[in-house]
Amino acid sequence: MAGFYGIIKEKVSENNYYNFFTKEKNTQYNFIEVKNKYLFGRHVLTKLSSDRFFEDSDAYTICFEGVNYSKKLKNTKDFISAYEKQGINFIKEIDGLFSILIYDKKLEKIFLVTDHLASKSIYYTVFENSIAFASEVKVVNEIMNNLKLSKTLDTDGVYLLSLYGTLQSNLTIVKEIKRLEQGRILSFDIKNNKVSIEKWYSYAPKIKKTKLNDAIEAIDALMVSNIINEWNKDLEYKNEHLTSSSGGMDAKTNLLIAHKLGFTPISTVTFGNSDSLDVKIAEEISKKYNFNHVSIYLDNGKYLEEKDLYNIYMKAIDGQSLFNGAAHLNYSTRKLDLSNYSVYHSGQIGDLVLSSAIIKTENVLAKKQTLGYTGETSSAKILNKVTILDSLLEKYDDNLKLYYYEEKISSGTLMGDRSISNLIDIVSPFYNKDLISYTQTLPNDILNNGNLYFHWLKKKHPYVLEEKWERINMKPNAYYKFAHLKKVTKAIDLLKSKLGMSTKNMNPLALWINENENILKNLNHHFNTQLEISSIDITVKKDLNEIYNNNIPNYTNKFSVINTLYAINKIFK
Repeated sequence: MAGFYGIIKEKVSENNYYNFFTKEKNTQYNFIEVKNKYLFGRHVLTKLSSDRFFEDSDAYTICFEGVNYSKKLKNTKDFISAYEKQGINFIKEIDGLFSILIYDKKLEKIFLVTDHLASKSIYYTVFENSIAFASEVKVVNEIMNNLKLSKTLDTDGVYLLSLYGTLQSNLTIVKEIKRLEQGRILSFDIKNNKVSIEKWYSYAPKIKKTKLNDAIEAIDALMVSNIINEWNKDLEYKNEHLTSSSGGMDAKTNLLIAHKLGFTPISTVTFGNSDSLDVKIAEEISKKYNFNHVSIYLDNGKYLEEKDLYNIYMKAIDGQSLFNGAAHLNYSTRKLDLSNYSVYHSGQIGDLVLSSAIIKTENVLAKKQTLGYTGETSSAKILNKVTILDSLLEKYDDNLKLYYYEEKISSGTLMGDRSISNLIDIVSPFYNKDLISYTQTLPNDILNNGNLYFHWLKKKHPYVLEEKWERINMKPNAYYKFAHLKKVTKAIDLLKSKLGMSTKNMNPLALWINENENILKNLNHHFNTQLEISSIDITVKKDLNEIYNNNIPNYTNKFSVINTLYAINKIFK
């Protein structure tokens, strides 16, 4: 994860902390030392060089990391002018995916800001009238090592990472290091040694009575605007268009609407098992529309035989999330020549934003064993050792969709994006905060079972529904197909997955592991090696051993435990 870092401390010395970021040939670094008390630096992509900025003046140090779609807030001058007029709340007007650092030298205050999704991470530690922060946990860890600060294993974080495959709330596996959650402003008052955190963006506004046709018009205006802004970013930097393509609905919707709007030529890429419907449908669409298409086949999961799993697949995300989901994206992206592309377009979280088919109204706490990215955990007793989990889940009551937005997206879904953030930025029209805010106001009867999603496409973009959908292997051009047939095929695929049978899935982990013994041998080697060298408590070791060996249908428990052990050992050894 590329990004920035900083230390506010008396007599801080210059140190090349940027060297500890996950580096690539197209990343760059620079740092600023102010007086003898402050040190700031960054290590970021050379792409989107006008969007990203890092500048120092007599009054301010300011850093913007990410993708900026704003019309009025484009550069340092615009940001400072808006800050001086409105204070830090000016960030509500920014349209994009970002993290921000502002040091106000007159007020002697530091502001750290995450966007509404925390798409660009910030981790921090507070100590002895001081604060250190960075976009990567490993950089905060190196700062703490250099300053000889003590670290304590957070077993809540360890068990969540092992059982859910993700962390929750502001947790990491280190008690002294916290994650700045989505839509937050962290303020550090240097003179008064005071840290405060406030929300600048909140999910779940009040539900409003809305007619379906009105919702369709509003959604279309937002989506078309988002797609134009997103794809214009390529033109702004005089680059070509690169997008993911698959048999899924979300990426296909972004791709085909962009094409209809005149964004050409387009390079498309899909990756997965060569016989999967995702790959086959993507290839059919690319041939029909004459896209420049690349298929990257992952047959037999051979990329999971890599001996250096940590440096290849886990290091970029700091071991902060289940790595097998990010691994196929990371592996595939490295096969591409990205030199002529500014961003990587996708359809991430489309189903969550425009539909509530997967989000039934039910008690969140009652679903505790099934909420993780690993699937249903078979280690319920160990899950109950997570001391904060029940109180965390209880606050969501019956609002499972709100839980997804606040806990699963930034700590899980977007970690896949961050796995290649030192190669290229992933963008999606569904990430837009105005779109998310609007759909949050819609009643369930409009969103349920893809009602809005289907009727929007049927009325405004019917050509999207004329391409096959991998969920049902046919055109979803009738509502019963879009809303109901997918439930039947999903149930069948789930049963096949449990039995280790072929599901025509793009990444059939269970099938690969059952057919390719080298994957399991490799996983077992990494698990045994990392468990042996770990210095964690014997009880935690036994628990991790139990989680690893309590196989669930797609073996994701093995990936999550290996990931957790590497994260622990990289920090505590």
